[in-house]
Amino acid sequence: MLCPGPHLSGRIGRGFNLMPNLNMDTNYFDHPKTVRLIALLGPDADVLPLRLWAFCGKYFQKNGHFGVYTATEIECVARWRGEAGKMIEALIQAGRMHKDQT
Repeated sequence: MLCPGPHLSGRIGRGFNLMPNLNMDTNYFDHPKTVRLIALLGPDADVLPLRLWAFCGKYFQKNGHFGVYTATEIECVARWRGEAGKMIEALIQAGRMHKDQT
C-alpha cells in the first residue's frame, strides 16, 4: 500500500545528514480528505495519516511504500484501536491512501 502524503525530505549538507522531515500543508486539518476521514472514523482520525507519513519518512523515504506490511501491521503503525481493516478502508475512501496496483 502507498501512503501519499506531504513531501518527504532529508537533505545532506556540510558532510552530515539532516533528519528527514515532513512538509505539511497548513490546511491539512480543514482539507476535505481529512474532514471525510474524521466523518468515517471519528474525531481523532486526523492524526492517523500523520503517524503513517512520519513512519514512511523514517523507514521508506524513497517511495512511501509499505512494502510487505500487512493491513494489520499498518494499522498498528498508526496506533488504530478500532475494528480491524476499517482504518485502511477509510483512508482509501478518503483519498489518503491507495492500494498498490502492481
